[in-house]
Parts: sequence; C-alpha cells; structure tokens
Amino acid sequence: MVDIFIPHARPFLRSQLAHARRQTVTLDRKVGARFLSPEGMALFILLALLLAACAPATTPTPTPAPMATLTPPTATPITPSPSPIPPSAVENIRQWLAQQLGLSLDGVIPQSIEAADWPDACLGVEFAQRACAEVITPGYKIILQAEGALYEVHTNQDGSRYYLAAAPPLEIENPLIIWSQERDGECVSLFMSRETAAHGLCGGVLLQSKFAAGTFTAEVDYFTQKYAPFEAQTPAGTVTFYGQGAITATPWEERALAEWARLLYEQAISGRTGAAWGLALDWQRRGGIAALCDEVTIYRSGVALVSSCKGDLAAQPVRIRLTSHQLQQIYSWVDEFEELEYEHTSPGTADAMTIRLLLAGTGKRQVDENELQAMNSLVADILAQALTQPDLQQIQSARQALLAYLDALKAGRYSEAVALYGGDYQGLRDMNPNLDPNDYSALFHNACTINGFVCHLKVRNFVWETQLGPSDFRFTLEFENPDGSLFSLGPCCGASPEEFPPQTQFDFWVKQDDGKFIVLTLPPYVP
Repeated sequence: MVDIFIPHARPFLRSQLAHARRQTVTLDRKVGARFLSPEGMALFILLALLLAACAPATTPTPTPAPMATLTPPTATPITPSPSPIPPSAVENIRQWLAQQLGLSLDGVIPQSIEAADWPDACLGVEFAQRACAEVITPGYKIILQAEGALYEVHTNQDGSRYYLAAAPPLEIENPLIIWSQERDGECVSLFMSRETAAHGLCGGVLLQSKFAAGTFTAEVDYFTQKYAPFEAQTPAGTVTFYGQGAITATPWEERALAEWARLLYEQAISGRTGAAWGLALDWQRRGGIAALCDEVTIYRSGVALVSSCKGDLAAQPVRIRLTSHQLQQIYSWVDEFEELEYEHTSPGTADAMTIRLLLAGTGKRQVDENELQAMNSLVADILAQALTQPDLQQIQSARQALLAYLDALKAGRYSEAVALYGGDYQGLRDMNPNLDPNDYSALFHNACTINGFVCHLKVRNFVWETQLGPSDFRFTLEFENPDGSLFSLGPCCGASPEEFPPQTQFDFWVKQDDGKFIVLTLPPYVP
C-alpha cells in the first residue's frame, strides 16, 4: 500500500460526504425511497473509502516466532569466465611442441582454442602414481596441428602451465631402457628400444624422440650387449635396464647409463644437441717444442673424446669408454668439488707448454693439489690409449701372462707367481716383518693365506682389455667365488655401502719388459 499525501484533503472530503448525506435525505423525502441514485451511491462509497485510507493506521502487535537454528546455505562455487589466454602463452606452447617434435615454429599450427573448467589441478590430464588436487581450474583446451596430426594441450588460465593431453598413438614395444627423473616437481621419462625412443611426463602422453639414428642404435647395442639387466636409482635418475650381456654393471656404470639417458632427454625436449651438456672435465694442452694442441673432453655418460689439431686425431677424434674405476673418479670429483678453471704455463721458455683444465663440479669443496694431479693422471691414461694403435697379438700375450699369474696364485704355486710378477713387494714386507724380505715365495704364501689377499678366485669375465702404449696394458676383470657367484668386495673398516659401494671389477696392469710380459698388480685385498 502506498500513502498519497494531499494537503487539506481531510476537511474537503468531510464536506463532500456531508453534502452527499444531505442530498440523500432530500431525495428520500421527495420520493419516499430508501436508495440513492447510482451517481450518489458511487460518490458516497468513494468518499468513505478515502476517509478510511486517511485515518491513522493501527499497527498490530507481532506474535514472537519460536526460536530456530538456521543452517547457512551451501555456497556454490562461481567460476568466473576465464580471460582470453595471452597470445604470448600460445606462442610458448607452439614453440614447446615444435621443439619436442624437432620442427620449426611454422610447422605447428593452432586449430582451436576453447575455454574449459578442468576438474583438478592436473588440468584434466591423468598421470600414473600422481595425486591431483580436486579443485576446479579454469583454463583452455588448445588443438595444434603438426605434420598432419593433431595434438591436444590443456592449460591453466594464463597459459603458464600446460600438459599434453592427447597425441597420435605411440607405443614402444619391449623397451630396453626406461629412465625417469624428478624435475621441478614433475616426473619426466624416456623409453628406449633399439631404434626408437619416446619421452614425456611419467604416465602421461608420449612423444617420439628424434636423435641421430645410427649413433643412438649403436649406444643401445653397446649397453644391452655388454651388461646384464638391472634396476638402479642414481644421481642422474632411475633406470630400468633389460640388458642381455654378461657383465654386472657397477654403481658407476649404472650411473653412466642414466647420465646418457638424461642427455638424450635434454636433446629430445629442446630439439637440438648441446656441446656442453653432460660435460664433466675438459683438458687442453698447447705449445711446447712439438707445438702440441691436444684436447680431452670427458662426459658424465662415461665417454671421452680425444682430438688434436694435427696427426690422426685431427682427422678423426677418438672415442674412449671409461672403466668403472675411472667413472668412480670422475663422479667423485663432479659431485664433491666446486667448478674449477685451472691454467698453468711452464715458465721461462719461448716454447712454453700451457695446460688448461675445466672441471664442471657441482660440489662445495675446492680442488687441492693432490686431486689436480689425479685429474692430470687420468687424462694422461686416456690420451695414451687414444694415441696407441692396439696390437691384438700383444694384447693376447699380455692376457695369457695375467691368467697364468692368477692361476699360479690360486693353485698355491707361489714360485711360478713370483716369476710372473714384476710389481712392488714393499707392502708384503711390511705385513710380514718376520720373513726374509727377499723370500718372495714366502711373502706370496703369507699374502694369500694370512694377510687378506684373495687368491682362490676364478676369472669370470674380462670387462676391458686396453693397450696404453707399446708395452703397457690394463685389464679389468670380474671374479667369481668357488660357488659360482660374483665376487664382491664390500666396504672397509665400518664404512656404509653408500659411502663405499661394493667393488666387483678390478684393474690389473701388465707390462712388457725385454720381451717378457709381467704383472704389476697384486690380487684383490680384503682388510
């Protein structure tokens, strides 16, 4: 009801009502009737209603309502319409897919962009063994075309986060190597067969990885033909390996495979190779009377490239595989020491020699003089191997001498072992002060029966056979126990396996001296 206020309305209405009443009485007397005329009756009713409306209002007293417990309504989330995705974000996604596929940016064409409310923080994309917060996440579904195929990408609202949701079907049947690693809170993976590789988020959609086919296949063949199957967690990622070889990979060889897989993943997601990717150590030598110009570059994948500005190495760099012991040295330096740039020039001569060394360390310690000498010694061995043309007949002769030496120790024929041994006896003399220091047979007897040298082992595998010069050879062996199991030398002196992982490969040095091959290394020692 709306009150209408008219000034002086009430006196006016009363006068009009009195006039109507008088008129009614007059008519009644004249005609002897009890009814008003229609016009008078209408006027009378109208005036009566107006007076009632203008009368003071009477407010009724409210009856108190019973008390009640009110339940707040459940809030229904209101998802705002996402603002248009920034064009720069779309370009970033195009560039990302182009790199993954090894294409130019022009090869990836947007087909559609559609706003979407994803049901979870993973933008509606499922991943294996990954929990996603169930929260409505506004974003976009982007369809891209590349090489005639369609790719579906899910993004958040500003396009800063995105996942590949669908791609042409790709399966790697019977993968030989599966690698994965956590990166920035995401698990990434790489699957490899002999000729094909695929990469992506763990449990997500995979894309085919593009590498130089010949090099990739050769590397897969090398690993699978050399090493037995294993599963390992390494600083370079987790590896599941389905090898077919006889060699039991050491922790450092397991890491080398993981480092190689990580390098391949870097190449796959960027669409290019990187010369410095996976670098561990680089050594250069310049000058001297011979005007040397050699370089040794060692990668974390366990490969060293040796080159020179002249000679055979200028035309074709030599590729060297590092032994387990060499890998152990490299990884300890990279993990423990900070980055090092070292340069030394021989003083006072016009034909001075300059040595430059770069260690891509990730640790916190500074390299001391002893470790620097060890680095130069490792490089010298690699350089000597690269500069030596292997003589297969000499390598075979050196191998036979090593086997004869080990067989003599195993059989207890210590005088024969003495005839084949040309190394140092001082350690054995120190362990046996009561023996004649020149009674080499007695020293070997005590070494194998009292002092802790393990002489009863059988050679299981020759892991490496290397010639380091005209008369120097290095062999890396696996041994087996009498029951046929692999011999493993555990950590010493209370150390944990994490500090000193079990050793299953052992290096032996053989030298040719006056036409005779002699062994310079004692058998494995258990303190």
